Amino acid sequence: MESPAVKSTVPPALATRSSPSPQPPPPRVRKKRSQGVLPRTACLVTHEKTPIRLNPSKGRTEKLVSTAGSAGTKSSSVQPVKKSEEVAVQQKVEEGEKTQQKSTKKKKKNRGKKTPRVEKNNPKEGVNSSVGARGRVCKWPLVERHFTSSVEEAIPRLFVIDGCNVARSASGRSREFVDCLGLLCVVRYLVLRNIDVVIFLPVVYNNQYNFNAKNLHVLPVLNKLSILTFTPARASRGGRDAFINYDDLYVLDFAERYGGCVVSSDRFDDIRKIKEYGKYHNIIDSRRIDVRFKLGEGSEKDRIRGHLPEFFIHGDQLGKEAKEVKAAEEYLEKSMFCHPNDPEFLNVSTRRKMWSAERKEKILTTIDRLMI
Repeated sequence: MESPAVKSTVPPALATRSSPSPQPPPPRVRKKRSQGVLPRTACLVTHEKTPIRLNPSKGRTEKLVSTAGSAGTKSSSVQPVKKSEEVAVQQKVEEGEKTQQKSTKKKKKNRGKKTPRVEKNNPKEGVNSSVGARGRVCKWPLVERHFTSSVEEAIPRLFVIDGCNVARSASGRSREFVDCLGLLCVVRYLVLRNIDVVIFLPVVYNNQYNFNAKNLHVLPVLNKLSILTFTPARASRGGRDAFINYDDLYVLDFAERYGGCVVSSDRFDDIRKIKEYGKYHNIIDSRRIDVRFKLGEGSEKDRIRGHLPEFFIHGDQLGKEAKEVKAAEEYLEKSMFCHPNDPEFLNVSTRRKMWSAERKEKILTTIDRLMI
């Protein structure tokens, strides 16, 4: 007996359709950029809502106006621009070209040129403030009249010299080595002007085999005259670590004890940051003089083998009054002389008792014999 036929549950409309197979997306076609010469018509960007096009073939400017097409797309129609708008556009183009030409000319002229330094000299002798391109005052040099005080009862202060710093400045701008001849020049220059001097130098330079120093034969002479004092130091030897005691603290402590003036180009910024050394801040700010050396200048009595020391102060030390002559004169008077009203007058006077005309003569004769 035959089994009854099973009716299909699939509707006839779907039974005839086949399942659609996935098709790959159409390949992308990159548009080639137009190469060669730019078209003769160029668009200008203006503040107006509609762009403007230059048409050199017709000799006029045209405005692009969008209009709606039949299929919902936009098509552009050309309308002539008024003469006033055309003139304004041409002026803007000409002004842009002129500014570009000016900027290119300035760049060509300034190639390889440096900013010039402007120097301004004050009418008073010996007080010159050389002002750089940025307007910063560089120095106020000392001259002969600064070594005599206007007050009769004033006492010259002791000059405490940072030996390592001054000797390096005597070697030149490079400061590669220590030239002890610079110390001899500074001592002779100050002693001739009746000023007592003390030098502090690390003991590592008291060695004939130290190749970072020159004219070391000067140091024993200054040590015998009780001018030079060596600060403790030790070289690396047999596994021991080398160390140099901080000679700047010796300089500042001795100046603070006897109310002296420090001669150094160091600004002592590292000591200023430490609160424990607050007693030295007054000396750093108000009693510090810098020195540099010139070759082949000045009188013969002040030169030693062509080296001439020049003492000066920086305008930065005067603060807001950096360009005023009166402020510079007051700073130099306060740093070089001690008045009876000063709190350290007693300390300065006790140290000054060690100075005499005999000691001055002894120092000068010893230095002159050394240089023969």
